[in-house]
Amino acid sequence: MKKSDENKTDDEMDELAGIKPKQSEKNPIPKRAAYRREENRRRAIEEKEKDFYANQKPKNSGNHERTFHSKEKSMPVRKKPMPDGDMLLSDRFPEIITDAIYLQTGEKCYFSSYAQLVDRKVVKDYIGKSFGISAPGLFKGHRFGSGLSWKKEIGEHEEQHIYDGMLYVTNKRTIFVEQTKGFDKRHTSISAIKPFSDGIEIQYGSKTYMLGVSDAGRLYELYGLMH
Repeated sequence: MKKSDENKTDDEMDELAGIKPKQSEKNPIPKRAAYRREENRRRAIEEKEKDFYANQKPKNSGNHERTFHSKEKSMPVRKKPMPDGDMLLSDRFPEIITDAIYLQTGEKCYFSSYAQLVDRKVVKDYIGKSFGISAPGLFKGHRFGSGLSWKKEIGEHEEQHIYDGMLYVTNKRTIFVEQTKGFDKRHTSISAIKPFSDGIEIQYGSKTYMLGVSDAGRLYELYGLMH
C-alpha cells in the first residue's frame, strides 16, 4: 500500500485527494497517505487562486492606460506665485505721466489731484489796558512823559487757513505744490495716517498735514499698498 501511493503521479494523487474514504476498523487510512492527500489538495487550491488573480490582472500594452495601482513618477506641483506689492500697485493704480514735478530715478507717480491744505493754528486771546502822563520839561519845547500797560490772557481760539494746490503721490514721496505752504515729504518719514470721508491726515514726526481731496478712500488705499 505504501509503495503504490509513492509511485502514483501528481494528477492521480489530486484525484485521490478529492476522495475521502470513511475511516473504520476494517478500512484504516494510513497517516502518511492522509497527509499527502491534504497537501495535494492545498496545493491545488493555491494554484487555482494564482490562476484567478492572473486573469484579473490587466495586461500592460502600449495602448493600455495605466490604472491607479501602477506607480507613476510624481510631477512637481508649481504653486501660483502671489503678486508682490509692486504688481498689485500697478494693477490698482496705473502710472501717471506728468511733467509738473521732477521724478527721481526709479520713481513713478500714481496719484494726482486737486487738493486743499488746511492749516489750523491756536491763537490765545488777551485783554489789556495802558495809560500815561505827559508834562512840560525844563526847556521850551520839551515835554516829559511816562506810561504803563498790562495784559491778561482770557482764552484761546482756532484760526483756519486753506491753501489750494495740487497733490502728487509717487512710490517714494508725497508732494503738495503751492507757493506758500507747499511741502515734499518721503514715505519713510510717515508716522501715522488717518482717513476722513473728504480728506486725509498725514503725520510726519511732530508735523501733521491735513489734506482735503475728493477721492480720499482711493488715496488711503494707495498709502496702504505702499507702506
